[in-house]
Amino acid sequence: MLRGARAKHQRARPGESGAIVRSFANMTVQCIVLRVSAERGRFDKWGRASAPRRRPARMQQMRENELVEIAMAAAESVISPPLRVQRGRALLYELTLNNRLELAIGPDRVKTPRRGQGAFETDLCVVEEVAAGIELPRVVLEFKVGLSTHDVITYSSKAERHKRIYPYLRYGMIVGAESKVPGKFHTHNEGMDFCFAAGSYLSDPNKLRATLTRLIDQEIAASRRLEEAIFERRPVALFRLEVVTQD
Repeated sequence: MLRGARAKHQRARPGESGAIVRSFANMTVQCIVLRVSAERGRFDKWGRASAPRRRPARMQQMRENELVEIAMAAAESVISPPLRVQRGRALLYELTLNNRLELAIGPDRVKTPRRGQGAFETDLCVVEEVAAGIELPRVVLEFKVGLSTHDVITYSSKAERHKRIYPYLRYGMIVGAESKVPGKFHTHNEGMDFCFAAGSYLSDPNKLRATLTRLIDQEIAASRRLEEAIFERRPVALFRLEVVTQD
């Protein structure tokens, strides 16, 4: 009798097992949300996990490849021979002398670098043919949908290394999911010359293209002025790096 009463007392009430299962499932989901939120650092001021921040629909649709194509069309609209724009152009980041004090790569590799052989590949590069078989890189545009601190540090370092080989080169970034240049760019950038936060321009393709066109045209002119000052010994009474901002 005692065992029967104890078993009856321990037997779950009707509907109680289902409630326990549902409660356990809810706890599991909450744990998953908390884990993901912890990894992404998304908590409100009370320590509760918050939902991921959504980007505007147009920003989600604009992919890096689309940005590159728009910028390439903008570049082609303002340049003509001897200028041309190339996608995936490799640029040298180092030139090494061997133990005979000779260049470790042949002259042909200096003029036509290859990725993985002392060269990085770029998203878009405007080059100018100054003589037969000699093309100077004028402007490099790198593209990111979003911009992280790691991106700024990485591309800043790449810009500096390229400029050691091509001191007249202009190098910068186009960012698709930012409506303003983020503070991390100003904090961590050392080698890039410009950053265009194109997020608020995506809804107006004409405005986006016009801004890219103007930017590329101005950077080509800046590259030529640098070349003249460095290599042609053009008399220069004043040299300064100008900061230009635009809403």
